[in-house]
Amino acid sequence: MRTAAPARRTSPRIAIEALCWEHGDGADASGLAVDLSSLGVRIERPYTGGPTRVEVPLELELPGLDDLMWAKGRACFDVVVPARGPAGGALGLVRRTGYRIVGAARRDLRMLEELVVETDRAQRRASAGAWEAAWDAAPARVELALAACYRRA
Repeated sequence: MRTAAPARRTSPRIAIEALCWEHGDGADASGLAVDLSSLGVRIERPYTGGPTRVEVPLELELPGLDDLMWAKGRACFDVVVPARGPAGGALGLVRRTGYRIVGAARRDLRMLEELVVETDRAQRRASAGAWEAAWDAAPARVELALAACYRRA
């Protein structure tokens, strides 16, 4: 008998724009963290070639906290996609790498989890408020549309 597979996501995921550095092998690479959860991060940077490093020390600037977080990341995926403009670098390609956080200071992990959960909560409240405002305005638009229909007749 098969049991249900565990849910993939145990933490919310938020869209961010934060600087991130990958250290190791004598070369440091900077990128932009664009997707963050308390369990991992997705980084985008111009493609310059080279293999995917399996485990890498990460330095992540936490947005809104004016603090840096150090973590050890393990690559989950690595894809190269075409990009226009300066984001694509000289080759016109962007490398997207997803890292699962496998090691960090307990303080940094707590801070990261609080940031992700509270930002997700705030974004959900803001989107719910915008939806309610649109719903409240909808009856007035419907009445105006019906009135315009009668006026043309």
